[in-house]
Amino acid sequence: MEGWHVDAIVEHLEAVTRGDIRHLLINVPPGSTKTLTVQILWPAWEWICNQHPRNERSPDGFRPDVKYMFATYEADLARQKSLKCRELMESAWYQALFEERWQPNPAQWGAGLFANDKGGWRLATSVGGKATGMHPDRQVFDDPIKPQDVLGGTKGKTKIVLENVWTWWTQTMSTRKADEHTARIGIMQRIHESDLAGRIIKEGGYEVLRIPMHFESKFPCRTVLRRDAQGEPEKIWEDPRSEEGELMCPARFSVDECAQRKKDLGPQGYAAQEQQRPAPAGGALYKAHYFKHWRVRPLGGTWIIVGDCTFKQLDTSDYVALQVWCAQAPDFFLIDQIRERMDVLETCEAIITLRSRYPQVGATIIEDAANGPAVVQIMQRTVPGMELVPTGGGKYARAHASSVPHASGNVYLPPLERAPWVQDYIEEHLSFPVGAYDDCVDAQSHAIMKLSQGMMDYEKMLETMRGLGVEV
Repeated sequence: MEGWHVDAIVEHLEAVTRGDIRHLLINVPPGSTKTLTVQILWPAWEWICNQHPRNERSPDGFRPDVKYMFATYEADLARQKSLKCRELMESAWYQALFEERWQPNPAQWGAGLFANDKGGWRLATSVGGKATGMHPDRQVFDDPIKPQDVLGGTKGKTKIVLENVWTWWTQTMSTRKADEHTARIGIMQRIHESDLAGRIIKEGGYEVLRIPMHFESKFPCRTVLRRDAQGEPEKIWEDPRSEEGELMCPARFSVDECAQRKKDLGPQGYAAQEQQRPAPAGGALYKAHYFKHWRVRPLGGTWIIVGDCTFKQLDTSDYVALQVWCAQAPDFFLIDQIRERMDVLETCEAIITLRSRYPQVGATIIEDAANGPAVVQIMQRTVPGMELVPTGGGKYARAHASSVPHASGNVYLPPLERAPWVQDYIEEHLSFPVGAYDDCVDAQSHAIMKLSQGMMDYEKMLETMRGLGVEV
C-alpha cells in the first residue's frame, strides 16, 4: 500500500539508519503497514544500503553487521514476521540487489533467529521473552501489549500489564544495548493513556511520529529528522494535511470504513486506536458516572442560553455550541443544544430559534471571543438580556470549576431517547482535555458558572434575611 504515511515512516527509519534519530516512537492506526515497513523491509534494506554513518566501523557506509531485536506481545507473531523478512532476503529479486555483500550463516538461519556471515542477526522475541546475552544495535517493540489484556481486563489487571511492559522496556531492555549508539524504536497503536507509548511520551527523549486516521488541526504532528552541530533543527517533518478531518489514506480507509470502525470500537476506542490520543477510561476530568438524565423537564427556575462561538463557517472550523440551561438550586438542567458550524448571521438565527422555543429564557450569555462580540452587537438592539462573558481563567480552569456540581450529582442532561446528540456531548466531556473538540464543554462551563453566581447571591440574600429574624 502506497501513501504519504508510509513515506513518513520510511523517512524516519532512514534518519535512524543515518544516525540522525536514535529514539523513535511511531503511533499509527491499525493496518497502516507499519509492521511490514519496520520489521520486514527495513532490516533487509539496512543490510545492503550504504546510508550508515561513515566511520572506522563502516568506511563505505555499508553495515551488514547490524543486529536487531524485534519484540511483540506474542512470540509466535514475532516469529511470523521474522520468517517474512527471511523469505524476502532469500528471494531472487533481493539477492540480485545486494551484490553478495553478505551470506547467510547456515548455523543460524532459523525462524526466530537468523544471522549472516558478517556478524549481523535478527532476533524475534516476545515482551518479557528470553534474550539473555543478545545486545542489538536496534531494539524495536511492535505492539507490545495485546489490546484485550488492557481493554478487556479489570482495573487491577490492566495496571499490572502496563507496569510489566514499562519495566521490561526501561529496565530489562535498557541493559541489552550493543553500545551508546543503539537505536530504540517503538511502533504501536495507542490503547490506553498509560500504555508504553504514553509513558515514553511523558518521559520525553523520543521523536514521536503520530499519524491519526483523521487530521486534527488541534494536534498537528511535527518531528525533527536532522539537527545541526549545535543541536538545532535542520530538517523538519510535518503532517502534510491541512483540512480538518482529512483521512490518512482514503484509498485504503474510506469514510464508510472509518464509520464502521468507530461503530465497532466505540468513540473512546476509536480516539485511542485510530486517532492516537486515548482518554482515561471512564473519563479524565469528567467521569462517566457523573452524567445523569432528567425524566421530566423542569418548569420553573432560572433559564439562560449560553454560547461558545467560532470565527468562520468552514469545514475546518470549530463548532458553535448554543445551549439552553435551567437552574433550580442546587441542580442544573441542560435542556437543549444546537451545535453546528455557523457564521455570525446563522448563529444569530439559531439564538432566535432557541429563544422562540423557550420563552422563559432570561439572559443569553455569549463568550467574549471569536464571533461572540459581533453576535451580541447585532442582537442586543432587538433581543433583551444579551451579555458577553470574559474568557479569563482558561478552558481547563473553567471546566474544572464546572465539574464540581457534576461530581456532586447536581447536573442533569436530556434523556438519550429524546436527544441522541447527548451521547456525543458526553463523549466530548469524557475525552476533555485531550479530545478534538471542547465547544460543548466550554459552553457548559460558562452556563454553570453564571447560574452558580445567581445561586450564591440568592443564598447570601437568604442568610441576610435570617440574620434579621425573617423566616424564610
